[in-house]
Amino acid sequence: MFTALRPNFSQSRSFLVQCSLDRQWRCFAGHNKWSKIKRKKWAKDAARAGLFAKASRAIIAASKACGGDMDNLQLQSAIQHAKSIQLSQDRIQAAIDKYLENEKGGNAFQTKRYDAMITLDGTKVACILIALTDNAKRTAASVRAAVVRANGELLPTSAHDFMFNHVGVVFLEWREDMDEDGLWECALEAGATEVEIDSNSAIVSCEPQDLWALVRSLQDNGYKAAEFRHQYMLADPESALSLSTEGHEKLEAFMVKMDDNEDVTDIYYNTKLEDDGAM
Repeated sequence: MFTALRPNFSQSRSFLVQCSLDRQWRCFAGHNKWSKIKRKKWAKDAARAGLFAKASRAIIAASKACGGDMDNLQLQSAIQHAKSIQLSQDRIQAAIDKYLENEKGGNAFQTKRYDAMITLDGTKVACILIALTDNAKRTAASVRAAVVRANGELLPTSAHDFMFNHVGVVFLEWREDMDEDGLWECALEAGATEVEIDSNSAIVSCEPQDLWALVRSLQDNGYKAAEFRHQYMLADPESALSLSTEGHEKLEAFMVKMDDNEDVTDIYYNTKLEDDGAM
């Protein structure tokens, strides 16, 4: 449950905005695939091709689920993510249209979650892996094999619920001349649990079941969402583990392996990044 992070709205805004936008982004990114590992791979053509393929796959799955309805927020979310990694408009449109080719056949895509515990240089690291797959048996087998090779094991789904919170997050485009009070009012009325505002960005968080209603309300009130999605965050960021140099190298190798898996879309883990002073 997200209640452990829900702020007390009776207190001041200075209490609610607990950290800078940069720190908050690293808090989100530091426990999923948008980490230093991803940024290091970004410059490589093969890695970009993999990102593009996964983004296209997400659009196809969302299109198939909603029949290509462009007003569907899940499809909009997939498209916004594709734009954020600079997937071309032609490829986005091709992915939207592709579901029509397979509308009468093929397996439906489904989201799968895998909880794992891997041992890295003597430290047990908790991981949540999210996959988008049209063949659950294939994906489970490949994920299990990678986890075992990383000196780990798969646990029952939701085993790490006590450690991670499932949240909805909206990233908004922001300018300093925009109405901060208006955003607070709109967001809180639509069910937001936290609002973070910086000079050129704003992050609005909510319970996962409230994400689509929150996005719709923000859009209806003139706020432009750069990206919105469901994701996991550590319930207690201070509990993030520090790894040795060898541990970080092994984590990086595992991340790269998972990143190369066409079905795995997100990885969340409970360790600090090297540039967060974990060394």
